[in-house]
Amino acid sequence: MKNVFLCLGLLITLLITAFISDSWVEFAVDNSLSVNLPALPKTIVRDTVEPDGFAAHLRLSVTYDMFGRYDVTRDDLNHESDDYLTSKGRKEWYSNGPIVEEAVNKAALLKKSSFNINKIDGMDYVYDLPESESNQHTIKYMRHLLVGKVGYVFSFTPKDGLNTPCEEQKKHFFNSIRLKR
Repeated sequence: MKNVFLCLGLLITLLITAFISDSWVEFAVDNSLSVNLPALPKTIVRDTVEPDGFAAHLRLSVTYDMFGRYDVTRDDLNHESDDYLTSKGRKEWYSNGPIVEEAVNKAALLKKSSFNINKIDGMDYVYDLPESESNQHTIKYMRHLLVGKVGYVFSFTPKDGLNTPCEEQKKHFFNSIRLKR
């Protein structure tokens, strides 16, 4: 009986994994980086200049599937100082992620860890999002990567009310990030 449940569990896992890996599409964020998404995203470009002269050059791409929301943000920092090319500047950029997430979404940082892609260090963050009228309590997963003077932020937020952390979707999304160097 135990073997039947084990085989059934293995079969279900294989079916889910096959479904996830076959249906995703590659999305070129720019000429240097690509990521797999469950569907091609809608992209918004925001080039703004604030009264103090600070210029922001953002490209925001978002898509959804039955498991949640996938965001890819590209922040062109080439108009800013070369501080981002130093270890101190990189540390400052990575430390801003939790500050922004806590201020904008009232999120609580649960966990932070590092990762590496093509010898470039990045940061993973896990946030606890508060409940609201439109949002049940949920977790948000983010991956920040600074490549030269371009910042990338990838986030996956499982749909409200799911009884699963959607670990396979998160892994597939984050592990598909490819840096072309």
